[in-house]
Amino acid sequence: MIAYFPRHKNLDKYRYRLIDSYFKMGNFSQVRAEGGLALALKPDGKYSDDILYLVAEACLMEGDRQEAEASLRELTDKYPKSVWNAQAHYELAEMMEGRGDLEDALENYREAYKKFGDSSVIKRKIETIGKRLGK
Repeated sequence: MIAYFPRHKNLDKYRYRLIDSYFKMGNFSQVRAEGGLALALKPDGKYSDDILYLVAEACLMEGDRQEAEASLRELTDKYPKSVWNAQAHYELAEMMEGRGDLEDALENYREAYKKFGDSSVIKRKIETIGKRLGK
């Protein structure tokens, strides 16, 4: 239905709500398809950071860690003030730690810590990885 109203003033909002609905229904392939389309049509839209986060989560749910990482990195790079930025850094850190890239994990945990505030969980992660790296 959105295609019938290409000039509607709230089109970004409705695209985001559609993508969010697909995510809540567990239709992750549709989240990825609609999210990719929405981002291609309006890369710097009002809801682009929200859409990128949903796409990253959908990728994770489908086991596509490479695409999830790409979406999370794009979110952290392009939208440093996004409400999702801290969570994206945390998820990137966990992914990097899981594959043994401790330097990148430590950097992302530190960014998450700055943005989340005083989190004892993240603080422990930073201390543990720091010790393993001798920092």
